[in-house]
Amino acid sequence: MMFIGDNEDEVYDQEEFLGREVASLWYFSFDDLAEDVVNIATKYILQDYARKLYDDAAIKWKQQIKINNNAHAHYQLAYYYQHGYLTSGQDYQLALQHYEAAIDQNYAPAMYDICSLYGCQGKDNPSHYIELLKEPQLLQMKVKLYVKAAAIGQHRKAAFQTFQRYKYMKQWRNYIDDLDKEYKLTIKKNQLTNKKKLGAIYNQLGFLAVVKSQLENKVEELKAAYDYFHLAGKFGNASGYLNYGYYNYEKHDNYSSERTKYYLKAAQMGHYLGWYMLMRYLITSEALNPAELDRCLTYLKTASQYQTADFLSQLGVLHLESQLQSTSNEAQAFQYFLQATLCNESMSVESVGRHEFFYVGFMYEHGIGIEKDVIKAAHFYASSIIYHGDSSLALCRLAKLIEKRKITPADIDAAVKLHETAGTYSKSQLKIYAHYRLARIFSRQDLKDIGLYSKDSSRRHLQGVALDILGKTTQQHPRSIEYYLTGKMNENGYFIEKNDRKALHYYQLAAMCYNEGDVYERYYSCKAMIKKAKLLAKNNSHYQQELHFLDHTIYSIQQNSPVDIYVQSYYIAWKYGTMGHVGYQLQQSAFQKYQQHLEASTNANAYYQLGYYYQYGMGASRKDLQQALQYYRVAIRLNHPLARYDLCWLYGCEENGDDQSVCIHVYHTTKEYCDAMMEQFVQSASLDGDLRSVKTLRYYYNHYNDCRTTTKELIDKLQQRMQNQQLSLDEKGKCYNQIGFLLWLTCANLDHEQALAKKRIMLKVSDYLIRAIECGCPSASLIRLLVTGRLEEQHEVFNQDYIDIIQPSVVSGHIRARYQLALYLLSFQEDKSTIDKHVVDYLRSASLLGLEEAPLEMSIMYRDGNNIVRPNVIKAAEYYDQYLIESHLPIGDCYQEAFDIGFMHEHYINQHHDYAMKAAFYYWLHIKNQLDSAYAQCYLAKLIEKNKLVTTASLQDAIQLYQTAAYHNCISIRGYGHYRLGKVYNNQSYKDIYDRTTASNHFQIAHGIYRQSLDKSSDKLPSDFYHLAILYHHGYGVTANLDQAIDYYQAAASIDDDFLPLYDRYFREKAKSKLNQIR
Repeated sequence: MMFIGDNEDEVYDQEEFLGREVASLWYFSFDDLAEDVVNIATKYILQDYARKLYDDAAIKWKQQIKINNNAHAHYQLAYYYQHGYLTSGQDYQLALQHYEAAIDQNYAPAMYDICSLYGCQGKDNPSHYIELLKEPQLLQMKVKLYVKAAAIGQHRKAAFQTFQRYKYMKQWRNYIDDLDKEYKLTIKKNQLTNKKKLGAIYNQLGFLAVVKSQLENKVEELKAAYDYFHLAGKFGNASGYLNYGYYNYEKHDNYSSERTKYYLKAAQMGHYLGWYMLMRYLITSEALNPAELDRCLTYLKTASQYQTADFLSQLGVLHLESQLQSTSNEAQAFQYFLQATLCNESMSVESVGRHEFFYVGFMYEHGIGIEKDVIKAAHFYASSIIYHGDSSLALCRLAKLIEKRKITPADIDAAVKLHETAGTYSKSQLKIYAHYRLARIFSRQDLKDIGLYSKDSSRRHLQGVALDILGKTTQQHPRSIEYYLTGKMNENGYFIEKNDRKALHYYQLAAMCYNEGDVYERYYSCKAMIKKAKLLAKNNSHYQQELHFLDHTIYSIQQNSPVDIYVQSYYIAWKYGTMGHVGYQLQQSAFQKYQQHLEASTNANAYYQLGYYYQYGMGASRKDLQQALQYYRVAIRLNHPLARYDLCWLYGCEENGDDQSVCIHVYHTTKEYCDAMMEQFVQSASLDGDLRSVKTLRYYYNHYNDCRTTTKELIDKLQQRMQNQQLSLDEKGKCYNQIGFLLWLTCANLDHEQALAKKRIMLKVSDYLIRAIECGCPSASLIRLLVTGRLEEQHEVFNQDYIDIIQPSVVSGHIRARYQLALYLLSFQEDKSTIDKHVVDYLRSASLLGLEEAPLEMSIMYRDGNNIVRPNVIKAAEYYDQYLIESHLPIGDCYQEAFDIGFMHEHYINQHHDYAMKAAFYYWLHIKNQLDSAYAQCYLAKLIEKNKLVTTASLQDAIQLYQTAAYHNCISIRGYGHYRLGKVYNNQSYKDIYDRTTASNHFQIAHGIYRQSLDKSSDKLPSDFYHLAILYHHGYGVTANLDQAIDYYQAAASIDDDFLPLYDRYFREKAKSKLNQIR
């Protein structure tokens, strides 16, 4: 990236420059600016709306209190009454009652906040408190309650203030020391016989020892603290174990297993924070798999008996980002976030900040999971800024709404101040965006009269953006917003050389982040797609006019923006695609099918799939781990290649945070777990060829000493077994194979400096695998391919070595080896008329066992046809449904080829009454996972337009989907989007939007696009000819001309290609049908 007109001397400190700018513009310091920003945000708070939300929430809390006397419900009501959030106003007495009711249940947040009801005599205003106490009395109360809050619930504010005041305030230090002596004396005199109370005292003594370690003998006091916490746990105090795990191990990564073991003990003893901390530990794991995700959700829901903001917000994120086994649910995510805005945090040390206000604001701003409302969006952004924690993104979003005059008051000075405040935050993503917006504002000449136009300031802000982005792109993986801004800077020459090619590249990278982040990331991916389309149109006047007309229609008629249309299309698709619960019905019918298979015959895949269903409680089954275990064991005996891996995840380990409620058996230590399960994982990897086990073993070997120890022991055990003279050739081959695999595993953490040692080990690996092959071990050559790195690498050039190495396993009938070979050969197969019969046979066999993407490949074969398999849409759809179920991905994440399956249901398999719902479901899968999904958008829109899904479907939803499709740069489908928009506006029954001029414009654009497609493309598509024929046949946007229409119909019908895509095969047949009708 080159900077224009600058040298190194001009590179400056961004914060220093921003400080000078703030001082010169507003005569402010940063502190003054922060105060002014709060005043700005206050103007956008909807007081009546907020009170209504809190009033409704209060009703819910009261109902919970009636049902189970919920401590958090008492606490929230107390907080509402104390701070006057309800229409009824402040009521300190009611606040006190509810705080005390929560404290009676040892609820830590209430212990901390009740102190704020009391003031100090002679210092505080009596009207602000329920009572003024003498200073010693007030301090004694705070010391006791802060210590309890920090010790019982790891309340971070209580802990921080206790630490700080003990360190710097003598009075506090004296009272804390007195409390420590009081508790120790109580224990010394044996005044407590109740174990529960004794545990509570030991727990608080532990926290007091941690506090005192700041000023006294740190090692001795900390050792005493750990002893106290452990004693508290032994006496039945859950907080004791929670604190022991946190204070003893939290800062030591090497002891993560010890930490989680104690979090688990706390959770099992009923501490809700134990479950939350376990969830936080699991969800950050690099090797997160379906079993661990399922455990995360279970733990989080258990913790959410107390509906704190951080717990609810995490549930919202899980639903929003589709990390669950079920489909994502944006509407449910919105409700979790909204509910979180009405709650307080747990205030635990593991709380991750308050993002829910931003999420609710952003979802309101763009109509995600809720109807679009920028006024409410501004309210929640402002609420985040004024009241609650992490307001960084909210500052920029509120500023943008003001800057773009979408809300009132729309004072540009206010937008600048908000952006400047955001520019002081440490988050790199936020700083980049804030400086970029400031650069744009200061470059506006229309702001010269009010003193905001400044080329120098604009240049300096852009320089800051360029430096930050350059640093990020060279050091770490950027997010969509960084890619998007880099694209804009390259496109417009903002402080770097103007370069359209690079701009397109960065826009494409931003678009590819579509599925990598949250809603904010997806938003900038959509913006990038719009920018990319407009940049591609730069040298194409027809395309420019087309996009200009589309922009004008959206802005003037719908009062919307193209980006929001793009973003909302995702959620429109979700609304209609999930309407029929097709995903659940597929799971349910598959469950019944597997049961029927077992009644008819011994079916390895049916046993395996039923085991998976019972493990996760899918379809019609309830979670039953014992039942899952039985099915998996039978599947393993029947040599199912996937069952062994999934069986392993029925077992857990306390030191990994696994609870008996989510496992069939839990081992106490990592070593016990490794001793019991490593052999199973190794057999799954080395004998079954399951790459999931390979990945798991690599992770375990790199992260756990116990795994490395067990690996060495397992090698020794297998080598000793080889000494048995009675061992069969088959058993010898398996032993050689496993030893070779395990030795390869030991190379996983050897660095470049240990290259010689690695080379020696790899020679041994090769020797053992060759011996295994000689003994006839079916999987040995597959593992040889793995250890040479060829199995997992991306192959761009055909390599005969791949086939030569894997061939022995293929010949011996190893199902995984045959599957891998079939995939390898298919990846280089361009001519569908020369498919090898073995490839089809191997994939069909792999499909019978539900092996990963084998059913998907079979579906594609039956969809397209080849020299072995003739096209068959019924079989294509059946195989695809098998892939959806048996890939074991969340159904919402299976999208490859989904459009074609939807198209089949709509146009070929449409005999059943629910065909439209099924088609919509598959179209949604495609739209959800692929930003470039214009075909699916158009055909889902058509189902909506034609009321095929529900009679109450919104025509505006259909229009938005068509418009989104029309922005894509795929010529043919862009033409179809305009054609359908023309049909909508030309339909007189749509009285509210009927507009012949708009319709004609869309038809004319469609005509131009189809003509351009035929002129420029060497492949003439039946769909292009067919739609041109329709336009001339009916006079849509052109003068009606039947002869011209017939010519185009004939051109579509005469394309003779056995392997046309399904979409074009359909329009070829439609053209033939039209010709028959005309004749």
